[in-house]
Amino acid sequence: MGCPSDGSETVTPDNALTGPGWMPAGGGWTGNGCDGSTLWTMDPNGNQAAPSILTWAFSPAVGVSRCTLAVFVPTQNALGVSDYSVTIGPPATGRIVAAVLVRQAAASGQWLPLGTFPVSDSPLEITTAPVPGAPGPGHHGAIAASAASARCT
Repeated sequence: MGCPSDGSETVTPDNALTGPGWMPAGGGWTGNGCDGSTLWTMDPNGNQAAPSILTWAFSPAVGVSRCTLAVFVPTQNALGVSDYSVTIGPPATGRIVAAVLVRQAAASGQWLPLGTFPVSDSPLEITTAPVPGAPGPGHHGAIAASAASARCT
């Protein structure tokens, strides 16, 4: 959202067939030329068959062997539990290499490292979605998305 791109990355919101979709807000990352815009969604009843998902896709340069991924958790509407999944490879055939559950209220306003991954000239994706029925504080709460980073070498 609201960040300059060199064309090697995209952000795609995918709204659930039922229930709330992604809605615009503020409280996001304002460094690196980003304007602080965010998107947020929720699974209010905890029973959506497929919640709304947001995907950041990165196309690392030729010759890159690994990338360190991170996401910025906004300061607004980041109340629930979010699942950040990392996929390496083409969208239809890639494999999930990490899944990180985050209680967003505890990480609000911070960059959250997801890990360093071997890429071998493969595309990368980070997806986020609410975790239906997550136990504890923030279950069924709103989640928000702002910025993601892929630092590749």
